[in-house]
Formats: sequence, C-alpha cells, structure tokens
Amino acid sequence: MSFIVFCAVVLAAMLHAAWNAVAKSQSDKLLTMTALVFGSAFWGALVLPITSAPHPQSYMYIVISIALHVGYQIVLQAAYKLGDLSLIYPISRGTAPLIVTLFSIFVWQINFEPVTILGVVAIILAVFCLGFTKNGSGGRDLKAVAFALMTACFIAAYSLVDGTGARLSGDPFGYYAWLTIANAVFFIPYVWMKKPVLIVRAFQQQKTIMFFGGLASFAAYAIVMWAFTQAPIAMVTALRESSIMFAMMIGVFFFKEKFGRLKFAATVLTLLGMVLLRL
Repeated sequence: MSFIVFCAVVLAAMLHAAWNAVAKSQSDKLLTMTALVFGSAFWGALVLPITSAPHPQSYMYIVISIALHVGYQIVLQAAYKLGDLSLIYPISRGTAPLIVTLFSIFVWQINFEPVTILGVVAIILAVFCLGFTKNGSGGRDLKAVAFALMTACFIAAYSLVDGTGARLSGDPFGYYAWLTIANAVFFIPYVWMKKPVLIVRAFQQQKTIMFFGGLASFAAYAIVMWAFTQAPIAMVTALRESSIMFAMMIGVFFFKEKFGRLKFAATVLTLLGMVLLRL
C-alpha cells in the first residue's frame, strides 16, 4: 500500500470515528442517523455534477449496496442504544476485516504477504480485547456485543460489494455519490414507519449535524471508495478500522468512558497493525 493511500485511509478512519461519536452523543439515535443520512446525500448530490456516471456493470452492486447500507444504519443505531461507543464501535468496525480477509483468501483466492496477514490479525486481536471489556455494573454487554457483531457482518458485506462496484464503475466518487442519494431515498420509508415526525425534525433540529456530520460521513467513505481501487479491499478495510483507536480516544476524553488495561492493549495492537500494513 502506497504512503498516499495509507494516509488517505487513516484520514477516513478519523472522520468515521468522528461522525460515529456524534451519533452516539445524541439522545435520539434514529433522529441523528436520519440527519446524517440526509446530510451525506446532500454532499453526494453536490459532487454528482463533477463526477462520471457509473458504468452499467456496477449497477447491480449499487442496488445490493443500498440494501446493505440501510440494514447497517438500522442495526448500528440500535446497537448504540445498548452499549458504549468504545465497545460498540471497535467490535462493529474491527470484526469486519476478519470476514473480508477470509473471504478474499478462500473465495477470491487472493494471496497476501505474511506481514499483511499479521497486520490484519493484530487489529482483529484488538477487537477481541475490547469484546471483553465490562460495563459500568461489572457485567459484559452481551446483547450490545451481539448487535455490534451484526453490524460487522453488514460492514464486511458492503465493503466487498462496494470494493468490487467501485472498480467496475470507472469513477468511485460517482459510484458513491449515486449510492448516498439512493440510500437516503430508501432510508426514508424505514424512518416513516418508525416515527414520521423525525424526517421534519431532522431538518429543524439537526442542521449542524446534518451539514458537518454528513460531510464527515460522506468524505470518510468516499476516500475509502477511492482506496478500494488503489489497494486490496482486505487491506483497506483493515486499515480503515484503525478508527477504533480514535473512537476510544473520543469515548474516553469526551464521553468520560473508562479506559482500562484491555482498551490500552487494544490501542497498542491497533497501532501495531497499522505499522505492519504500511510495511
């Protein structure tokens, strides 16, 4: 992986941790997620005129990706109701590289350098460290962990689909611009069924989150889309999950969440994984 791609993906990781922190910090998770989805679609519509239309070969991937992204957003906002940012985020984001790497090796028959495998494994171990953290009452948030793992499955699936779709599209930014707009269109019915008033409230009460959070969300994945065309999907997915370290820092310093030995070990393992993936 080149230095430019490496730095770009780390930047995407920081942006992703930031918007997830915003989602966690708000009391109404569905309202915030609605604002973020609309905000991301706004930025997608803004860049659409300066991008190329996706190649027809990628259309099927856009359709599949829409379903996966909507499912991811539904499960993610439910998970944040059950557990801390520093628990939900690392598990949901960090388990995905394992799934993507195994798929790449056994289905796509991709051969990775040993140092790359070690880097992915280090980040995965960091996730398992966080899976054994305890909640405030001393017990493990098993239900929260279960929802985080469900989220991870969606992440792995849309990463594989989008990685392939971005390469076939001819313009990863155009592919993602269309995806964000379509995602918002299909997310609306879900919100309407749950609580119709949230659609109006998102524009009335969440303008700042919609604008800046939507920008962070859009930019984070747009960068990843481009990176998918420059490096193996498994490597990009794993490095992107260095965001767990930024999420932990936000959780500890801004949300006053506990930072114990396991979270420290997870941070060290994440940094080690990042270094190995850069070698």
